[in-house]
Amino acid sequence: AFSMGPPQAARVLKECLALGAERACLLCDAAFAGSDTYATAHILAKAIRRDEELNGKFDLILCGKQSSDGDTAQVGAELAEQLGAAQLTGVCGKPELQGDSVCAITDGGDALLRMRARLPALLTVGSTPYALRYATISGVMAANRAKCVETLGLADLPEVRAEVIGLDGSPTRTVETYVPPRQSKAEFIEGGSVYEKASELAKRLLRGLM
Repeated sequence: AFSMGPPQAARVLKECLALGAERACLLCDAAFAGSDTYATAHILAKAIRRDEELNGKFDLILCGKQSSDGDTAQVGAELAEQLGAAQLTGVCGKPELQGDSVCAITDGGDALLRMRARLPALLTVGSTPYALRYATISGVMAANRAKCVETLGLADLPEVRAEVIGLDGSPTRTVETYVPPRQSKAEFIEGGSVYEKASELAKRLLRGLM
């Protein structure tokens, strides 16, 4: 399990260990602070490549669909691109491994799509009808007793390009975040029959007046 964030993120990785993950790695360094989605994907990709050199290649990488703060849903797709892996985004059903490929139901907006990708592949997973299994007491005890979260910084990842990470190196920057004001406006179409009102409503919608 991999995560990039502050030291507090180690708690989530501990939960992954309790759920059965074999290893957990936290990417944490002051140099990483302020990284945008491209820089974050760059750091994650180099960390994954490092792990592959030590422990073997990945066939399948699972990512969340989007974070709760930035909400861009970009890191997973950018990570797949930097790793040169096939990708299925917005997975909303249980993936199925079929030989040298993976099949999954993805959210296509107006429709659900059954997609197939050749391994190695990366999937971003959104809301699914499948609940995450609970950690067993023995799993929690084992995670606390025997397993540790490895922390990697910039010095541990020599292939990370320092000039493209952090706030200064990121190609994009968040200028402002705000909640748009709520505007309640209603206009009633008076007179005439139901059909005449519907016709008038359609005309206004087509003109973009409402």
